[in-house]
Amino acid sequence: MRVNDHIRVTIPHDSFFFPMATKKGTVSEHRLVMAQHLGRCLQPWEVVHHKDGDRRNNALENLVLTIPAHHNGLHTHKVNRLKYLTQDETKALLRVIVNKRDKALFLIAYRHGLRISEIGMIERSDVDLERWRIRIVRLKNSNGGEYPLQADEVKAIKAHLKERKDASPYLFTSARQTPISRRSLDYHMKRYGEMAGIPEEKRHFHVLKHSIATHMLEAGGDLRFVQDWLGHKNIQNTVIYASISNRARDDQARRVFASGMIARE
Repeated sequence: MRVNDHIRVTIPHDSFFFPMATKKGTVSEHRLVMAQHLGRCLQPWEVVHHKDGDRRNNALENLVLTIPAHHNGLHTHKVNRLKYLTQDETKALLRVIVNKRDKALFLIAYRHGLRISEIGMIERSDVDLERWRIRIVRLKNSNGGEYPLQADEVKAIKAHLKERKDASPYLFTSARQTPISRRSLDYHMKRYGEMAGIPEEKRHFHVLKHSIATHMLEAGGDLRFVQDWLGHKNIQNTVIYASISNRARDDQARRVFASGMIARE
């Protein structure tokens, strides 16, 4: 939510984990310390509100941060460097992919925010097409787990496996039945990106992860849910996308209201 040219982000109370009580103070006191620490870590972002619950029963509310929308600080530069596909660009990318392996691969990579090095790690046994579930192992100290699959993902994986004649345990393989390589994925991202008319600076595989994070928040996904979905251990890595999603919404609003198609007095 934008307030006085700031973006307001609410961080759910269960985004942090504390012992119920220690010799040094209550949970609420520990949480206040964390709020202050988080404010320093997110500079130039500021922790502006902390509802401290009843210290007797440790009832806690949410943290609310405000982020200067046009601040020129270090973290704002990081946000500005993040590239992501719009909804239309994502649809165009998936539409040009005819190869059944690549269709399933790009759909899974986008929907589950996978890094380029995580794609080749998925094995056939990680996919349960009866229960519509997939088990994902994430790298860089991120949290993996079992995630639900959507109907079009199940359909794409089934079509891909139906064409497979090899016995490789890996879900996405090269012609030599070895896990698909980073180099190959980079090549396909650039090739399909060009076919879809995606700007050259966005034809990088990691853009898919940035895209699903942004799209989920734009769709109203809770910050805590998106953190869990992407496997972020640190919520700071998720909060960055909240700024992007608000900026994208503002850009779209400007285009819509400038179109002349919205009634005015």
